[in-house]
Amino acid sequence: MISREVRGLERAMDALSMRFQATAENLANVNTPGYKRHEVSFEAELAEAIDSPPPPGSYASGNTWAGLLGPDGESPDDSLEQFTPATHRIENQSMRVDGNGTSLEAEMSHLLEANERFNTVATQIAAQYRTFKYITDQK
Repeated sequence: MISREVRGLERAMDALSMRFQATAENLANVNTPGYKRHEVSFEAELAEAIDSPPPPGSYASGNTWAGLLGPDGESPDDSLEQFTPATHRIENQSMRVDGNGTSLEAEMSHLLEANERFNTVATQIAAQYRTFKYITDQK
């Protein structure tokens, strides 16, 4: 059984991975005339998905093991399971005369911030799994 909190953390890692990819693309195109930078913003949408109530009949809503899996053994269909981060192209932000919307310094700053967030989320997931392991080892 994986808690709703761990699933939220996993979704955050997925989104941060997409942010790494977008930043890498921005860095690769820092000298491409007319290139518009991409960014992945997901925090507000993920917080909303985490805060939304789990579907009726799911384990998280207070039912027993029967609600953990939906039809055909799949997890319940809720907003957290459906959460998908999106990449957005920033159209109105040209940093240079050639129309390029990226800055090496800004992209490196975004990369460092994403790295710190990723490490924080990974630490939280590891702590949750250590707790699960401790509980299961107490037989």
